[in-house]
Amino acid sequence: MSVQSDAINPSSQNALQTSQNYPVPLSQPLPPISKHTELARAMSASSKSSLFSLSRDDVVFEDQWLIVVNKPQGVYCENVLESVPQLLCESAESG
Repeated sequence: MSVQSDAINPSSQNALQTSQNYPVPLSQPLPPISKHTELARAMSASSKSSLFSLSRDDVVFEDQWLIVVNKPQGVYCENVLESVPQLLCESAESG
């Protein structure tokens, strides 16, 4: 298909791309309030994450390859993952 026929045929894939060859988004941009909502959630999760401490009671399942923990809503997974090695070391020392 030639460049001229792409301009005439708006349903072609090339017509949906900008001059920098990036696709044009089909959905509308999110409203500005969503940025404030996401910022509020991130700030809340950050504060909750700093207060959360993983304990043996939070472990739902554990075997040689897998550990399943009950993570509270709003706590970042990274904080939980950082505390798993310490929890495993403590349980190995006590067991």
